[in-house]
Amino acid sequence: MLKYPLDPAHARILIASFEYGCPKEIIDILSLLNSGPVWIDRSSDRESAAEARMKYINKDGDHLTALNVFNNFIELREQKASNRAIVAWAKENHVNTKSLVQALKIREQLRDLAGKHGKDWKVSAGMDTGVVVRALLQGLFMNTAVIQADGTYRQTAGSLVSTDMDSSTSAIANRPSKSRSTLQAC
Repeated sequence: MLKYPLDPAHARILIASFEYGCPKEIIDILSLLNSGPVWIDRSSDRESAAEARMKYINKDGDHLTALNVFNNFIELREQKASNRAIVAWAKENHVNTKSLVQALKIREQLRDLAGKHGKDWKVSAGMDTGVVVRALLQGLFMNTAVIQADGTYRQTAGSLVSTDMDSSTSAIANRPSKSRSTLQAC
């Protein structure tokens, strides 16, 4: 894991991606995670932003939704779309182009590092998103939760309980006793 300049969880995901046969997708996802927010979130545009995001939604989660946006951005660049067209696309879809450009730079660095360590980053899972999710879980297992019968979520690797789970952020309440609860970020 020391070979890659990533958080330990992200390095574990990258290593797992070579085992599962999906490094192309994982390198793109990790590039996005380390570049900044993909979406521009303004309170005045929340409804139109939510509509725009629906085009990219992946049933397997936010990481793959962000990957869909990134792939669309790359496709536009490969079609030699003008900067004006890319800016219009980003504005229409409430996407942060600065983060996507930064993700491209990080992606190149991770690809170079993988190549230097004898790993083939070109291997793709294709349409099999299951292996991508399994690779992600290798590093993010501490962030998983299971919905309970009462509608709350229980963290799978601990005793934290949340009454409300949002796809982009979550607050987990640690409830050791009924009289005291504290909020902790997941």
